[in-house]
Amino acid sequence: MSHFQHRPRVLPGMGAFQISPILPGRIIEGHRDHGYGPLARFDLSQMDPGGHVPMHPHENDEIVTYMLDGTLFHADSAGSSQAITPAKLMVMNAGRRFEHEEGVPQGGKRANWIQIFVRPRSADLAPGVQVVDLPIVPKGQWRHLVGNESSGAPTFVRNDVDIYDVGADSAELTIPTIEGRHAMVHVVTGEALVAGQNLKAGEGLLLRNDDAAAVRTQDATGLLLFLIAPDAPVTHAGTIGR
Repeated sequence: MSHFQHRPRVLPGMGAFQISPILPGRIIEGHRDHGYGPLARFDLSQMDPGGHVPMHPHENDEIVTYMLDGTLFHADSAGSSQAITPAKLMVMNAGRRFEHEEGVPQGGKRANWIQIFVRPRSADLAPGVQVVDLPIVPKGQWRHLVGNESSGAPTFVRNDVDIYDVGADSAELTIPTIEGRHAMVHVVTGEALVAGQNLKAGEGLLLRNDDAAAVRTQDATGLLLFLIAPDAPVTHAGTIGR
């Protein structure tokens, strides 16, 4: 069982673009990889109005954009142009090469999102982008966001990482399980008691082996859950998820 918390970092020259990287492998003593199996990292990101990240390439990264607040405008080398809001989910399967830009318009509101980087199982796969409308589910019900190609999730990444979210008031929840997967819980908003540890927004816990899988949430709590196959084959050829 390993606990983590975020550390903000401002990126200069991009309109107050701030990220708080979370490197799941770094929270495990003696673990030499900054990632944990196919989950390379995820960044808690925010950008003020007028912020812009110009067109830039990615190779061999599977990139999930999970919006929390505001609108992020996206354009890419495949000719797609999208306004991504919390009602939508975007996955960029960079493959052999993919270029995109993103920004928040002047006069808008600050955008907050989580950018997740998954390592694909092999290098130089075909590039593509997925944008879907997210289903509305009752409070306390886990929502399946992302999985591998055969998972049945509304979007896919090309490795064995499944991602869920849930919004709940004071409630007892059971973490979904997949055989052979390890769970990482991240508190997006509010507070939660996970395996006996109280976690606040921006904190989380990696549960391995026989660690407890029960969660108690406080009022207005949002959680993000990763179910990771730690020994899945990966490529380390990614632009971000090396």
